[in-house]
Amino acid sequence: MKKTKLCPFCKEFFFDTHGNSIYCPDKNCGNDARKIRSKKRYATISQEADPFWLNEKILREHYKIYGPQTEIDPGELASEGFEFNLNSEIRKVNDDVIYCMRKFGFSFLKNKKLILWKL
Repeated sequence: MKKTKLCPFCKEFFFDTHGNSIYCPDKNCGNDARKIRSKKRYATISQEADPFWLNEKILREHYKIYGPQTEIDPGELASEGFEFNLNSEIRKVNDDVIYCMRKFGFSFLKNKKLILWKL
């Protein structure tokens, strides 16, 4: 028996041919609604991990530009949104304290500059 239902995506009425239909069968409302749900879920997950991954991205880009053992002003990283107190691990190599992300890290020098490390 056909029923008239309201599609929650496009807000139009359609005839339901079986009892399980939620979205319009002749349009892509179901697929479009699923894509929107997936984007929202991914955005939520990304926002939780965003500061950590942003730090990693900034270190990677600066490592490509400057390379290892080049003194960098910390203000340059901070201007791009780098958070210095966010890291996954702290290592000590010789007398250097390295603040590590995943594949990259940084350490402060005595002159208040920093150098980048590829781990």
